[in-house]
Amino acid sequence: MNRNQKPLDSASQARTLRLIERIARAAVRKQHLGPVMQKLAEGLVSDFGFCAVVVTRYDENTRALKALGVAPRAVGNAVAKIGGVKVSDFELRARTEANRVLKGLMRGKTWVGRNLKDVFEPMIPARLARRFQEILHIKCALMAPLLGERKFLGTLLVCTANDEFTKEELAALRVITHHAALAARQARLLEENKTKAKQYRLLNEVDSQILEQKQLQKVLRAIVSNIHRVIPCDLAGVYLHDPRKKAMVYAVAWPRSEYSLKLRHFEFPIGTGVIGTVARTRKAEILDHAELDPRSVYPPGSVPDLEHLLCLPLVAGRRLLGVLYVARYHDRPFVRADLEVAGQFGEKSALAIENAQLFAHQQARRREVESLQQSGARISGSLELQNVLDRILKEAVGLLPSASRASLACGRGPRHADACRRDASWGPLQGPVERDPDVGFKGGPTEEKHYHGRFQRLARAQTPDDRCSPHSQRQGSRCSDRSGPGRKHVLNG
Repeated sequence: MNRNQKPLDSASQARTLRLIERIARAAVRKQHLGPVMQKLAEGLVSDFGFCAVVVTRYDENTRALKALGVAPRAVGNAVAKIGGVKVSDFELRARTEANRVLKGLMRGKTWVGRNLKDVFEPMIPARLARRFQEILHIKCALMAPLLGERKFLGTLLVCTANDEFTKEELAALRVITHHAALAARQARLLEENKTKAKQYRLLNEVDSQILEQKQLQKVLRAIVSNIHRVIPCDLAGVYLHDPRKKAMVYAVAWPRSEYSLKLRHFEFPIGTGVIGTVARTRKAEILDHAELDPRSVYPPGSVPDLEHLLCLPLVAGRRLLGVLYVARYHDRPFVRADLEVAGQFGEKSALAIENAQLFAHQQARRREVESLQQSGARISGSLELQNVLDRILKEAVGLLPSASRASLACGRGPRHADACRRDASWGPLQGPVERDPDVGFKGGPTEEKHYHGRFQRLARAQTPDDRCSPHSQRQGSRCSDRSGPGRKHVLNG
């Protein structure tokens, strides 16, 4: 004990011990901070005769002080009369940059004074603070911080109708404040553990729903539609990595709204914007007031008044898959605990996306193999050479992309593929089978050809080195033999 601090007398010590014991019993029995702090406030009024006691809790998310314990009842009546709200609903935004008393409280310093406006201004106008003092006959007040391992948990405001506190009262309040901080810390730890247990339970449920999906779009929709169950948010979305574009491309967003639909037209090159920066660094970021960040990009005319953002890279091994982002448009910033939960959610999401991509690749390979097997069966189903050759050509063209197919049909190269597709039309040639004595079958239901425009197929009995003149092909006549006697070119069609 400090030499300048006067020890408690027997009466004050007895009252202090009774109050501490009451707080401890309430903390063990209730296990919630509200009832414990209410017991503390009532005990300070009944045992020590203070005219007003308010115990508050500090909320890191909203950066506000909220009343948990209030005594006597006249305090609540005064708040309702002056502010027009219930004391249980009243929140005091802790603007430490504008109030030196609150700034000192968060550093562990106790304030004692005669004017409550020093504590509440500018959050509450000075005239309302003076009115509060007049109604409750407050002449002196003490405000002490509740700290747990150097962490600011809340405050204890004690007011007296006397001109100042006695040394015994100050000594008792120091002891009571210490034990109240311990009770607050214990209750807070219990609440945090319960919250984490609930989050992890929901996380396991959500993970099972995501991992059981196999199609990529269903996986992405499951991710954005379930993350709000784990981390409360107003908007969630995923941008996937496109290695060819070297950019992050919009994939999905939840909920479906006018604003989320505008995001479809956005792409972020790697290193550009908040999404591109997270993709480049592969490190999660929490942005309070993201609308003020120079990297933020929004659809025209859709800049929000307030946005808190959490961005998380989705990585599988060393491969970047995408970026998951969640946003809030009300004044509740994300905290470190949200980032920890989001990190575990992101790991499972990345695994589900990778599995879906592998499944899609496997399905594509399976379809290719089945198509090749079917093509082989169709080719081997004929014994005639011309039919086999035509079937090989047809099956090969069918396996090519549309651009390569059109280029192969006209023989003019990829540059003219569009023109070829416009002019060419493939379909079965119907009619009876006719045999040419020099070549073989000239037509039939098993052979597919097209006869539109200048794109005609030439069935030859000669080697590919022999060529007919364009004039002879247009006239449909037989070409002269330029390679040797007895060798003929027949225009098929």
